[in-house]
Amino acid sequence: MTVLVISDLHLSPEQPQLIEQFRCFCAGPARAAQRLFILGDLFEVWLGDDFVPPALQVVLTALKQLSAEGTEVLVMHGNRDFLLGAEFERQSGCRLIADPTCTEIEGVPALLLHGDTLCTEDVAYQQMRQQLRQPEFIRHFLSLPIAERLAQAQALRQRSEGEKQEKTDYVMDANPQAVEQALQQYGVTTLIHGHTHRQGIHPLALAEGGGRRYVLGDWQSGPAALVCQGEAWSIEALV
Repeated sequence: MTVLVISDLHLSPEQPQLIEQFRCFCAGPARAAQRLFILGDLFEVWLGDDFVPPALQVVLTALKQLSAEGTEVLVMHGNRDFLLGAEFERQSGCRLIADPTCTEIEGVPALLLHGDTLCTEDVAYQQMRQQLRQPEFIRHFLSLPIAERLAQAQALRQRSEGEKQEKTDYVMDANPQAVEQALQQYGVTTLIHGHTHRQGIHPLALAEGGGRRYVLGDWQSGPAALVCQGEAWSIEALV
């Protein structure tokens, strides 16, 4: 059987070609998979389940069809779409999973994360992340009119982009110590995550022996997936 893992698609109405690529992926390669994991940032922004732009309804329909045909689709919150909720699950046929999630893929125990919690050197981001995930903030935000939610999301995005210009690559990347601590906490040697957009496969020297870290790329740079078939695991381009 085949398991696929993708992340950081950042789908938005402003990029219809990317939405079409994802629709084709769901109608093609994903149908051959037993399970599909989406490790966060499926969407560029998600203002709440009560507002789905028509262009993004195509995504939900494609996921619903994929699920109906037998592929189990498991979606993790990212830093852009952490407001995905129960109505998204109902409309898409997907199941939301926790960040982090420890599971078995093709017989291999693996830790799955979006990846932003590994960027511990970025203290300002971690503080902002904690504030945004507070239940009180979420309840207040979802009570706002859509136009105001959109304005706040755009302002937050502009702030984030501005701050990125002042941060080094090291600060914005996964911290090696955080990686090792996460693996030790869950007692596994395989880690899969996205967020950093630095696609690659990295061997790890752990106290327990050799490990491996799979980093998923973003679809803006070209659609790709981690393809797991038995002992053969590789990151492959989809187009």
